Parts: sequence; C-alpha cells; structure tokens
Amino acid sequence: MWFSVLPEKQVRFQSLDSWRGLCAVLVALLHYHAAWHLYDFPLIRNSYLFVDFFFVLSGFVIAHAYGHRIGDLTDFGRFVVLRFGRLWPLHATVLGLFLVVELAAFALEPWLGGTYPRPPFTESRSVFAILTNILMVHSLGFHPDVTWNFPSWSISVEFYTYLVFATVLLVLPRYRIAASVALILFAVVVLVMIGPGSMDVTVHYGIFRCLAGFFLGCLAFRAYRATTARLGRGGTMPRADLVEAACMVLVLAFIAVAGTGPLSFLAPLVFTVAVYVFAFEGGVVSRFMKHPILLRLGALSYSIYMVHAFVLLILENLASIAGKLLGVPLETVRTVNGSRIGLLDFGNPWIMDGLALVYLAAVIALASLTYRYVEVPGYEAAKRFVNRRGQGVPRLPGRAISRN
Repeated sequence: MWFSVLPEKQVRFQSLDSWRGLCAVLVALLHYHAAWHLYDFPLIRNSYLFVDFFFVLSGFVIAHAYGHRIGDLTDFGRFVVLRFGRLWPLHATVLGLFLVVELAAFALEPWLGGTYPRPPFTESRSVFAILTNILMVHSLGFHPDVTWNFPSWSISVEFYTYLVFATVLLVLPRYRIAASVALILFAVVVLVMIGPGSMDVTVHYGIFRCLAGFFLGCLAFRAYRATTARLGRGGTMPRADLVEAACMVLVLAFIAVAGTGPLSFLAPLVFTVAVYVFAFEGGVVSRFMKHPILLRLGALSYSIYMVHAFVLLILENLASIAGKLLGVPLETVRTVNGSRIGLLDFGNPWIMDGLALVYLAAVIALASLTYRYVEVPGYEAAKRFVNRRGQGVPRLPGRAISRN
C-alpha cells in the first residue's frame, strides 16, 4: 500500500511498515533449506504464519486508504487498476526471471544430465501455469500445489480479496461491518471444518485464509479509528510501552509454539491485536521500529517477499551443478514434520550460516533493484492511467507502507 489517508489528516504507520519488513526477512529465512544452526529454530520454522500478518495488515491499510472512497463503479474500477498496478508488475517480472532460468535449463538439459530436479516446463513450472500466473489466478484451484514463484500464491488470493472488499463497499456500504464479520466467520468455518487442520494452506484454501485475515484487518482499522476519536488528536495509547512489549512477547511466543497444528488458526486474531496496538506508535518498541534501516526493510518488503524464491533457485541450482562437477554431494536429507526434505549442506553448519548471510544480502540487493525499477514505476504507471481518465489520485507520501 503506497498511501494511507484518513479524510482529516495524512497518517503514516511507519512502525507497522518496519514489522512487515522483518516478517518478510523471516519468511525468506523459512525457505532457506540448509543445514545451518537456526534451521530448526521455532521462530523461523513457523514463519509461514507471518503471511497471515501480511493479510491482516493489508486489510487494515486498505480499509484506511479506501474505506470511504469506493462509492460507484468508477471508483471500483480505479481501485482495481491501482491494486493491479501495485501487485502485477513485480509479479510478472519475477515470473519472467524464472522463465529465463527454465529456458536456460531447457537449452542445457543434455549437458546437465539430470542435474536439474525435473524436466523443464513440467510439474509446478508447466506452460499452463505460466498463463494462470499471468492472470493471477494460479492459487484459485487450478493447480495441485504452488507454481513458479511459489510465494506469489498469496498475491493471487489477495488480489481477488481486494475485489471482494471493493464489492462489499459498493453493494453493502451501510453493512460493511456485518459483511466483514460474515466473511470472516465463513472463511474460518471452511478452514477449520474442511481444511487440513492448520493455517498452513496455500493454493487449496488460501483464499479463505486471506479473507479471514484481510477482513479482520479491516475491523482492526475500525477499532483503531474509534479509539483515536476517543483519545483525541495527538492522543496516545495508555501504558504504551508496556502494551507494546506485552504484544511483542505474545506474537513471538505464539509463533514459537503454534507450529502447524490447530493452534495456528489463532494467527489472524493474534496479528489483528498486534496491528491494532502498533498502529498507535506510542511505545518504545515503535520508536525502535522507526530506525532508518528497519524502515528501509519495510519499503522493500514486497520485493523481498517476491524475489527471495528466485535467489534460492539460483543458489540451489549452482550448488547442484557444483556438486555434480566435484563429484561431492552438497545436500543432506532431514525429516521435518513427517516429510523428508533435502537441505543444502557444505559439511559445516558455520559455512551454511555464512551462506545464509550471503543469501539475505543477495535478496535485499535484488529487492532494492526491483523496488526502484519495477515496483515504483509500475504503480506510477497505474496512477497515470487513472489520471488520464480524470480520476485524481493522492500523491505518494514521502515514506509509505509497502505491500507484502
């Protein structure tokens, strides 16, 4: 979300933006399958739940920015164009990077001699999956599992959740709270009663996971606005230092123990509390989260989330080729949650720790490039498209909340 504007004043939730950046880094580390010291650390192994934080925060900020600005079909179309311009350019660019690697694997297949994990353009990287990814419908039941840039499953379900949100505002403006509650309850019932028993779902039930988190975020914004109205302009949350510290402990403890069991269903609710608390930015934790480095991570969060799988693809392919050339296996197999997973292993966990730092540095470097040359131009292009049709769009604030 590039801008978040209340009618009476402009508000920037910098602390929440920084939280998003840290969560994106933890998701990137979750997918770093290597024999390093922190591989089994609960905060990292359960970081898949931070996607629910993204959904809740997205609902909060979208409700903040658009809650009173979708009143007719013109507003609806403008909203869709801007959301498409925010998500699709980076999604399409990273998909293109994956295609380049796949084409290279196809051309080099005779030389690779089976080193590549599967024949190019098959299974999760089929030609059909290219089309569904381009249309951003790849997580709506067209495939048995995630495809191509696997983190983008959440982009697919979130875009269509945006459409549900806009439809609610257009059709049921006076009943938006009731509609939000109904959608949350419906999504939770599906996840609990029909899903696999946890929040660890993507292409099969991911749309319900997103609906639950997103509309809880919308309700969190309503609660935030009501509270700020009572506190008055410039008011802060009472005992903000203590409340923020307790909230941070709650989130970290929950992530550490939730795992992939029934307790994980509480993730959207826990993150709703966190988003509400840190939106006030009145405590010591929020002040720390406004450090320039953390704010930069927040700005890059969407790119970090979207490009890290590509960096992993390059890293794993290079390790596979190197292992073949050297005649040395650079992978070990470990059982995690009942599944056998291949982990990169160069023989020493300290080496793998160092490689983790190199990996994160590469992700942030690539994210900086995509942020500057894809995210910003893509959204600016969407704004120009809307403006050419006479629909004014708020100017971007100096530092804004970025999308997950």
